[in-house]
Amino acid sequence: PFHFEELEARIRSLTRRKFIQENICLKCGRITFDTRTRKASINNEELSLTRKETALLEYFMLHQNRIIGPEELIEHIWDGSVNSFSNSIRVHISALRKKLRTALGNDPIQNRIGQGYILTEDLNERKSYNKKSTEETLPAVAADFAHHSACNRHLHMMRSDYERHCDDQF
Repeated sequence: PFHFEELEARIRSLTRRKFIQENICLKCGRITFDTRTRKASINNEELSLTRKETALLEYFMLHQNRIIGPEELIEHIWDGSVNSFSNSIRVHISALRKKLRTALGNDPIQNRIGQGYILTEDLNERKSYNKKSTEETLPAVAADFAHHSACNRHLHMMRSDYERHCDDQF
C-alpha cells in the first residue's frame, strides 16, 4: 500500500536503531545526553538545541572518538533525504558547535578535513588522535564500509524479492 522507496527508507531506519540501549545517559566530558528525554546538559544545565542539533549530538555521543563522515550523517540523521552537496549539514553542525563552545569554553567537535567530524572529550585526546597513522584508522573505515555494503546488499535482495512478489500478484 506504499511506494517501495518508502519501504526501503523504513528498513534503513530500523537497521540503524539500537533496540537494546546500553546507556540511558551518555557522557562525554562535561556533556551529558539523556537518550530517554533527548535532553542535553552541560554541568547539569540544560542545553537548548533544535531537533537536528539534538540528533547530531546524540549520534556524535554514541560514536565518540570516531570520525564520522558527512555521508554517514546524511544517512543516519537526514535518512538520506538531503543532497550531499547541500550546506545543510555544515550549517547544523556549525550551530551545534557554537552552542557547545559557548557552554564549554572549547569545541569538542573537530573537523577532519577530507574525512568528517569527531567528538572527543578533551584537547589532549584530540592531539594524540591527530597523530594516528593511516594504518591505525583504515581497519575501522574498512569495517564500516563492509557493514554498509552488507546492508545495501540485503536491501537489494529484499527489493528483488518484493518486486517478484508484486509480479506474482498480478
